[in-house]
Amino acid sequence: MRFTRHHVDPAGRSERPAAARSTRRRALHPVVALAVVIVGASACGSDPGSNSGAASSGNTGATTTTAGNASAAGDVDACGLITVEQAAAALDEEVLPGEASSAGPATTCLWSSASGPAGTGVTLTVLPAAVITTTLEVGNANGYLIEPVDGIGESAFYQVPETSPADATLSFVAGDNGYTVFVNDNSMSADQIRAAELQLAQQVAATR
Repeated sequence: MRFTRHHVDPAGRSERPAAARSTRRRALHPVVALAVVIVGASACGSDPGSNSGAASSGNTGATTTTAGNASAAGDVDACGLITVEQAAAALDEEVLPGEASSAGPATTCLWSSASGPAGTGVTLTVLPAAVITTTLEVGNANGYLIEPVDGIGESAFYQVPETSPADATLSFVAGDNGYTVFVNDNSMSADQIRAAELQLAQQVAATR
């Protein structure tokens, strides 16, 4: 398996064609979708007559840990991990207060641009750490490339769509939880997007 070690080189902000980057909020990022699958599989593998969270394989320790991590991720206030000022600095424009949502074990907060095109904003998702480590172990798959990043949490990487490099998402693990940071702004280059995501991820990691 071949990974590309990513070095962030912040570049100047420049106008880019709207077609180069999606202006829509993605319905469910692959990392978040995997979180739903993992927890769903854990639930389906449980024996209703046994202790809660016990898998049919009998490996109750692993299943209990996964369920516990999912619960911990769901209890985290994603909107409390990035301030409005930090989100605004990442986009270099005013943003609205964070809007919370959830999908399975994942909790998400979106800070939308106050004046930019629809979809412009910062998204932070908190999910079980196992989801991030599984994504890293799977590596390049399903049209996404994995680019490891040093210096954030216990492990970190960019997940980059092969057909849309500017839609890269930065994910990392800190303790029992995993985190993904996604910056969407058509006026920023791919390098600027990654640099902004890196800055936000470092700010979140510093609090964990």
